[in-house]
Amino acid sequence: MTTDALTPFGLSCLRAAWRRSAPAASRAAALLVGSFALGLSHPAAAGAATPPSSDLSGVYAGAYQCAGGVMGATLDLQVRQGRAQGALAFYPLSLNPEAPSGSFRMSGTVRDGALSLTPGAWIQEPASSYGAAGIEAVMTPERIVGTPTGPEHWGCRLIELRRVPPLR
Repeated sequence: MTTDALTPFGLSCLRAAWRRSAPAASRAAALLVGSFALGLSHPAAAGAATPPSSDLSGVYAGAYQCAGGVMGATLDLQVRQGRAQGALAFYPLSLNPEAPSGSFRMSGTVRDGALSLTPGAWIQEPASSYGAAGIEAVMTPERIVGTPTGPEHWGCRLIELRRVPPLR
């Protein structure tokens, strides 16, 4: 299945993920199921070739699910020869307007469609006690879908980002 094949099952799961009436755990599960139904499984499992590193560099934006609710996230990532570095910014969304905002550096690797990032120094540390987490994800030139990792992930379960087209 390609990422262009938007199945009714996948779309309904993704829509259900953002409904306020669904509990946080149900939203996270629906996002994960919807992502795989839309063809966001590991590229190697689907027989897809890994794109050149330069095709993976860019800005990816979306959301992640934590115990405190859904948060916005933007990852500005540069990938060269399998090495990745960049910055992750997180911020409140209308679903969770009281969430903190902040940003920190990240570095890691991309290999065979698997993205592994560890947190680095804070760029803007939030006033509240909030930890910087790593990311383990499946990455294509269009999307990043995975989970926050490490001791500072604070109950976060899912991150899904889509590539932001460059301004022309």
